[in-house]
Amino acid sequence: MTADELAVLPDDGLRHELLEGELLSMAPSSDGQGLVAGTIAELMAAANIQSRRGRLVIADTGYRLASNPDTVLAPDVAFVLKTRVRPASERKGFPPGAPDLAVEVLSPSNSASEMARKVDHYLRAGATLVWLVDPERRSVAVYQRGGETRFLREDDEIDAGDLVPGFRCRVADFFA
Repeated sequence: MTADELAVLPDDGLRHELLEGELLSMAPSSDGQGLVAGTIAELMAAANIQSRRGRLVIADTGYRLASNPDTVLAPDVAFVLKTRVRPASERKGFPPGAPDLAVEVLSPSNSASEMARKVDHYLRAGATLVWLVDPERRSVAVYQRGGETRFLREDDEIDAGDLVPGFRCRVADFFA
């Protein structure tokens, strides 16, 4: 399937992404996943109000990460630097490239291999950071462009580096 075909899929109540031309269909997020994603967005928004460095985007916004075969992923939370936000007149279709920060909140149906492929696509398409948030283990895997990976538990602190200055909290705050 192509990104253009994905864009015109009829609404069937499911969320859809493309991973190397393969259609991925997912049930809507559970209450737990949605609350975690919302909390992360709220925490980041509070810090971003001060810096005004970019825009927060929530689930259902797909990013075209690769072509031939097409990959279009929609992270649960994304942050895009202001300099990369497209003008309103150009906001048709899926934005090209990755958000600067992609946050994926894991669900029980996510496989390790699927998530590894997603992380790889985000980083290759230009993401600076990718967070895989695991509500069950109350942890976050932080992948950084350049290869550094950190695994944080609920007592550890997480930040978004230079992307969102002033954003810092305990991982446990994501699950409050």
